[in-house]
Order: sequence, then C-alpha cells, then structure tokens
Amino acid sequence: MRPGLYGYAAPVDDQDDDGDSHHSAEMDEVLDRNWNELLQELRVTQTGTQILTGFLLTVPFSNGFPKLAHDQKILYLLVLLGSVIATGLTSLRSRTTGCCSGDGSDAGWSRQRTCPPVRPC
Repeated sequence: MRPGLYGYAAPVDDQDDDGDSHHSAEMDEVLDRNWNELLQELRVTQTGTQILTGFLLTVPFSNGFPKLAHDQKILYLLVLLGSVIATGLTSLRSRTTGCCSGDGSDAGWSRQRTCPPVRPC
C-alpha cells in the first residue's frame, strides 16, 4: 500500500500509474476542506475578539474603575491595546483570505489561482 495524505494508507485503485490525477483531485478536495475549516475558525476568532474588545471598552465606565491602582490601570490599557490589535488583525485577515481571480478582476473569488498553495503539515 502506498502512503496517502498525512501518513494514512491511500485507497487502492484498479488503475495503473495514471491514477495520479485521481490522487491529485482527492488531495485538492482535502486541502479545500482544510482551507474552509481554517476560514471558519478565523471567523469564530474574529467574533470573539470583537466581543472581548467591546467588553473591555465598557470597563472604564464602571463604578469601580476609578478605585484601581495606577499599575492596574496600566495593565488594563495594555490588555485593551492587545485586544484592539487582535481585532484589527483578524478583521484585516478575514478580508484578505479571499483572493481575486487570476485575470485581475474582482468578479470571482478563488483560492486556486492567486493565493499561495496550502500545504499539509
């Protein structure tokens, strides 16, 4: 048995050595599925960072915030800054994950033509 994707045994075909196109198509399907799963996780992360940032923005308006020590306020500002940066980066990345088609138009979004290939670990 020949090794398949991620070290698992590849399905045995009744074809000759011309089965490479079948194996390539199967590999493309797996990579596309993995790519879509990564994009979905990115969307979940983006929502989480937006909620966290929104919560952190409301903290200074609470009654207990003026009672915090100076060091605690500095820590709060650092956490808020990190949250804003994370929100910005996930927002930016989610907008650039779709790539335009190879002809330069924005009509179709396709990973196959212009995005770097996704390789398994």
